[in-house]
Amino acid sequence: MISLTAILLRIARHRLSPNAIKSRAIQFAWTLSKKSFWSPVKNQCILLHKGVSMGYGSYSSDGLNLRLANGTIVGNYCSIGPGVVSFNANHPDHFFTTHPILYNPKCGHVTSDQLDRITLEIGHDVWIGANSIILPKVKRIGNGAIIGAGAVITKDVPPYAVVAGNPGKILKYRFSESTIADLEKTKWWDSTMESLKKNTHCLNTIASPVHNLKTAIPQYSNFEKPANTIRHQGTMHLDEKIK
Repeated sequence: MISLTAILLRIARHRLSPNAIKSRAIQFAWTLSKKSFWSPVKNQCILLHKGVSMGYGSYSSDGLNLRLANGTIVGNYCSIGPGVVSFNANHPDHFFTTHPILYNPKCGHVTSDQLDRITLEIGHDVWIGANSIILPKVKRIGNGAIIGAGAVITKDVPPYAVVAGNPGKILKYRFSESTIADLEKTKWWDSTMESLKKNTHCLNTIASPVHNLKTAIPQYSNFEKPANTIRHQGTMHLDEKIK
């Protein structure tokens, strides 16, 4: 039997559905799914409503009102604070005016979007603090990174970097290079919540200042992958730092 949320999402996806009906269907499906933190319906609603792909276990404090740019890809187990904004293009400064009349077809002068828009890729286990701003030059925020509240991010952020300020600067890395490498090997973010619960002790052992990888890794095995796992193709090394 088809669930009510499945019917609502079908309505929202149908190309012949009026926009007002699509919006109401999405909002209704979102309301029905809010009882479960892990419901995949919520992230499907965000994709349909905002064009943002949210991975398993990831959430935004702003819910359907999040302000990440259309096309943004968010990995698994990410935390997006309230008021976070990202932009995928700047107003052009080489024309006689910066007004959208020269690049936005909605203004009635040009027939198509005239801007080259950047796709922002946010890795897994990324925490972005409240009211942070991510500017158009940023293409990737690496796995495990932390963005401090109110930061203005102007360049790509390496994995496990802690960045804050305006413009954003690296304050430190969460772990040593060897510990980061060990955590990356596990790919723990590909696991379901139930599977992850069974392996938290092992993962905390890996993340501790002193650990024995030979005994820790074998305990972390045969985890289940969620249906909507997001895998990123791009990688960034620790030497790719914000200047």
